[in-house]
Amino acid sequence: MEYRVRTNGRTFMVTQEQVIAALKGVSPERIRKYGVSIDGIVYPVKQAFAVAFGVDPASFYSEDARRAFLRLKFRVYGSSPRSLQDPQTATVEGGERDGWLPVEDQVLQTGPIFLEWYRWFRWPELAVSEKSPDRIGPPTDAGVYEVRFEGEEQRLYIGKATNLDRRIKQDLIRGYHVHPAGPALRAEKDKSRILIRWTDTDRPAAVEEELHRLHLERFDAYPKYTQRT
Repeated sequence: MEYRVRTNGRTFMVTQEQVIAALKGVSPERIRKYGVSIDGIVYPVKQAFAVAFGVDPASFYSEDARRAFLRLKFRVYGSSPRSLQDPQTATVEGGERDGWLPVEDQVLQTGPIFLEWYRWFRWPELAVSEKSPDRIGPPTDAGVYEVRFEGEEQRLYIGKATNLDRRIKQDLIRGYHVHPAGPALRAEKDKSRILIRWTDTDRPAAVEEELHRLHLERFDAYPKYTQRT
């Protein structure tokens, strides 16, 4: 049976047999998060997907690969049992014996999420002292935020936060805590070109994932500073 798999703006039509043939003789690498059983050997999902579809591992998430292999009816595993950390013993039998558990997909009918975005703020507007009467700050609520350059639609970063004010002003702008995009953006000479907006939501993780998906669909790329795992 032929299956349709779509990732990173590309669509592949493939059969299980083609995937098995592509991985034939390929040695499995170290498994960190998810493994997929292909012809009795468990591979990291990113390695297996990159080999089977001939794409750069940096161009997709491990979650993309996991979902693709589930759609292809391969068995996907989660967790990190000792036996699957050694490529020489990465077998289904060894993994299941040590607790490598199958991963299943589940469809939840979550309904639409309405986002009421604040306007775009310039970086310097948000970087003023906390004691300044001109201080502008995001709410302390949970939510998501986007960063882009003025005049460009592609996002530099899309992130979620349990506290928008702390995540944007302390982590992103001031660097008090680690932020994936922080160092590069703080190094920009003309920070007035950097625009930031946010919205509060009680489901920041779901919204962040959907915004990433929409960005990928529109620009055929994730935001510039998105970390892929």
